[in-house]
Amino acid sequence: MAKAARAKAASGKGASGKGASATAAPAPRPRGSIWPMAALAIVAALAFAPAYVRAAQTLAALEARDEAAIAQHVDFPALRADLEKDLSAALDAHYDDAGADDQAKALAAMIVSPFLDAIVEKIASPAGLAAAADAALGDRPPQGFGAMLGLAVGKGGFTGLSSFEVKLGGGADKKPTVLVFARRAGLDWRLAGVDLPPDALRP
Repeated sequence: MAKAARAKAASGKGASGKGASATAAPAPRPRGSIWPMAALAIVAALAFAPAYVRAAQTLAALEARDEAAIAQHVDFPALRADLEKDLSAALDAHYDDAGADDQAKALAAMIVSPFLDAIVEKIASPAGLAAAADAALGDRPPQGFGAMLGLAVGKGGFTGLSSFEVKLGGGADKKPTVLVFARRAGLDWRLAGVDLPPDALRP
């Protein structure tokens, strides 16, 4: 009888100990839940960081007026098309302000077309791009890649999955010059457009 009582007491103590242990144990953490987020962050960095790097390289080349380096970062056919579109739009706005009709616009377009092409070719060149950057940033010594990377991060931003812009200069009463980069093959980016301030496009 005494043995049975002792066995029962021991059994009750074991059951009580197990219950306390089960209550004190922390809830298991889900395994591997952080990895999808980390992988996503890595993919995003690999996808978008090259745009900032390309912009900084381009800005450093523009500041140094290194024409050979500038040419490596530019999609010239796309840049010429973009500038021609912007200049044509500026001329159309000028004709509208002057009250010109469609016939007068067509005649004016024929007359100014050769000059428009010459302006596009001048701007869409390494020297022309460097001059546009100088006008936006002011006359100052080259700051180097590190400073230009900081400028790209501070003044740059994505306008789409394949479009990235960096604003140069500007102020309270002055519009900035905007460098437009476009994604090309894979993770490659190129300068494909320059949005000049309205004053620079005014006839």
